[in-house]
Amino acid sequence: MPSRLPHHLAIATVITAAAGGCLATLDESLIPDGDADASAGGTSGGAGAAGASGAGGAGAGGASGAGPDAASDAPADAPPDAPLPPVFVPYDSGVHPVKNLANLPSEVPLLISTDAADVFRTTRGSSAALLGKVPLAGGAGVPVSAGVELPFAMATPPGSIFVYLAAGKVSTQEGRIRRITKSDGTPIEIAPPGPIGEGRGIFAAADGNVYVSLRVVGAGSIGLVRFPQAAGGTTATTVYTSQAGNETGGDLTVSGGCVYWISNGGVWVTRTDGGSSRAEALADPIDDAVGIASDNLNFYVSRSSGEIWQRKLSSNSCDGQGEAERRIAARIGANEFVNVGDVVTYAGTVTWSARGGAAPDYLGGGVFMTPIGGGDVTQIAPAEGGVEALDHGPTVVVFATSSGLIRSVPKTPP
Repeated sequence: MPSRLPHHLAIATVITAAAGGCLATLDESLIPDGDADASAGGTSGGAGAAGASGAGGAGAGGASGAGPDAASDAPADAPPDAPLPPVFVPYDSGVHPVKNLANLPSEVPLLISTDAADVFRTTRGSSAALLGKVPLAGGAGVPVSAGVELPFAMATPPGSIFVYLAAGKVSTQEGRIRRITKSDGTPIEIAPPGPIGEGRGIFAAADGNVYVSLRVVGAGSIGLVRFPQAAGGTTATTVYTSQAGNETGGDLTVSGGCVYWISNGGVWVTRTDGGSSRAEALADPIDDAVGIASDNLNFYVSRSSGEIWQRKLSSNSCDGQGEAERRIAARIGANEFVNVGDVVTYAGTVTWSARGGAAPDYLGGGVFMTPIGGGDVTQIAPAEGGVEALDHGPTVVVFATSSGLIRSVPKTPP
């Protein structure tokens, strides 16, 4: 990561204008203090671990108002070794070189998911999409399966021979769950436990099951199902039944015996072993959640407001109780984190996408990263093309744009 800005620039960078509806700077309590929460590494839990249907910054804007030296700008009572506030580090192609993997403008909006070797892609919501794959190392892409119907979410766990799809049916507007072999594209239907709405999120969990969140229309309808990852498992069972109905379903993740998922902009939690009840996953409920990911300590939520939140996992009861969540990143200026999308976590970091504003500039878009627990926010990929989908492989972060590009950027700067 580039060196931190001088103290007077750091302070100026995180101050937002009173006009323009900009959000305030992060609380100092959110600055990492070296506890286990801020230093622990994480495992995949987002879109490609989850395949969610999910997407530069203004740099050090505002620094021109800083004084000529750090001492004159620092509070008079601030100790000389006081921690610096978080800063925004704009994109630097020399530090985070982006590589083009594919250009597929005819297949937008792209839905992507990675395993250890390839990034799989299809067209989200298409009535007859092509499923294909492109090597993460670079090279020509190859088709896997044609005629994929209404795919909305995809998971391609490393070590598995299958692509898992949460989808729908054009003719009936019902849901459909399929797995397709990565090698030859053979489709296999997963039988639901009853009538289901369109699949909107999917996650291949470490417990050996695949979890799917569903769109719910009527009360008493199924909202979550799971089925075995093993080749012989072709029947899903109910995890959650909606009592109220009218739920959108959305991105989801699984950790610690609990399923966390987004529906109607809220974040919910229930036990992986099923039941009709659910609980609010956040102490302060929200209605603008977009993406969700988890590791073995926390779950992370991206919000359309331009914020990233973190909360410790629920207890085994999956009741949503415990220490309140924290905001670990927020809009710093008028143009940061516009139209936020997917979120993933790996190696002690949280990374998220933002489509940005209108073409061709897509201001506020790109791929951004911050340490678990909060801290400096670094833009690791540019706004170019409008970033709309995000996942990660063993050594790279992979993203797709609204212009049809599939691109990667190293997790660790070269």
